[in-house]
Amino acid sequence: MLAAIPSSKATVAADLRYSFAAEVLPNQPVMVHIAAIPRISGAKMKVSVQQSSGLKLAAGPLDVQKTDALGVYRQQFSLTKLSGTTEPLRVLVTMQMGEDTGFGYFTIPLSTAATDGGTIAQKRESAKHAE
Repeated sequence: MLAAIPSSKATVAADLRYSFAAEVLPNQPVMVHIAAIPRISGAKMKVSVQQSSGLKLAAGPLDVQKTDALGVYRQQFSLTKLSGTTEPLRVLVTMQMGEDTGFGYFTIPLSTAATDGGTIAQKRESAKHAE
């Protein structure tokens, strides 16, 4: 799985990884696999794929009532890229621990050129605890 690109102001204690079942082509659905990996235990976590005018998504949020720092929380959904769009997929991860809430937006590029060369999203090993 590849590491999604976090926003520069992310305050969430989690990483996000992703993979596609096939190349993302215009007007053809593809399965997207995401994995949220918290760095702390005991938090409530929500992973929401953001709707976009250039993408059709079949995904609801992933809700976790109590995270485990050794856990990997997975979701898969169908994505269809509409003709001509170059918009990336955006994912919001929020974590609440007591009265404190952290959040971060992650970007998932849809172009294989952006991921193959490692210029936008660098390939990383899957988390050791993912297996």
